[in-house]
Amino acid sequence: MAIYIKLNIPGIGILEKERLQRRIRFGLEWIKSFEFEIDYGEVWINAPLKELGGELITKFEKITSPEDVVKSVNEEQAENAIVNIVGVLKVDDNEYPSAIAIHNKKSFRKIYGDIEFDTSIKPIEDILMENENLWVLVEKSLKTKIEGVKIESCHIGYSPDALIDVRERLFSYLCNSKDLVMDLIRTLKQEAEEDPTFRRYLKYFRPYDMGFLARKIDSFSEFNIFLTQLAKNSHIVKEEGNSISLRAKEKESFSNFYKNFRTDFLDSIKDEWPDEDQIAGILYRWVGKYKSFDEFVD
Repeated sequence: MAIYIKLNIPGIGILEKERLQRRIRFGLEWIKSFEFEIDYGEVWINAPLKELGGELITKFEKITSPEDVVKSVNEEQAENAIVNIVGVLKVDDNEYPSAIAIHNKKSFRKIYGDIEFDTSIKPIEDILMENENLWVLVEKSLKTKIEGVKIESCHIGYSPDALIDVRERLFSYLCNSKDLVMDLIRTLKQEAEEDPTFRRYLKYFRPYDMGFLARKIDSFSEFNIFLTQLAKNSHIVKEEGNSISLRAKEKESFSNFYKNFRTDFLDSIKDEWPDEDQIAGILYRWVGKYKSFDEFVD
């Protein structure tokens, strides 16, 4: 379980070292929302452990600025840099060893997000479920503003799969509801690929662009009514404004949220949705009438 944040760093031609500094600047500002005491930090290249092929570039105890953190990193190294900041998260009278990882390496960002925050000894989901004040701080942290950096999404999940798999989440913050629809469809497609019970539904998705489906579904005003009721029935607190956030009241809330969506969606579309077989049939009825060159109409 961890907090996973994806960032948007707009701009063409920004050097990797500058991108790394922006991510570090955001991470340091974001962590100020919590009572987090830094013990030390490390800059790694390729991976955060030697056993995984990583190379430790530098280690530091104090952080004065992002520039100081990366001063020993060259432009080539910056592209594959991972910054780990280790410390203690204080919640009321309790202390939890914790770490924030800042990923500049593209493959790591795809799996873990740009920012990853985790606790050891006690899972963060247990700490959150027991402490309302920590939830308040999480929501406060999403207001972090750094020039040249925007939050794209934030998920608290049981594994890094939470970045795309709705079932793995305890909390979600997204820029808009379309992104939530996209995640629900991706999860459904993933389940159809993994579970033989739902494999037959893959034919409903193969012919279509996922982004097109998400945009169309989200464009109907009635969908927000459905989404609100779905969240309520699944014991999820939904808040919406310029962004959308979903917070589970129970550990199984998001799993139930997804299952309820899946059931309603598939039951509603299965008899009308043109699947790949039907589309192939339509195309064949067009070209199949030309049995020979003599039948071709000039």
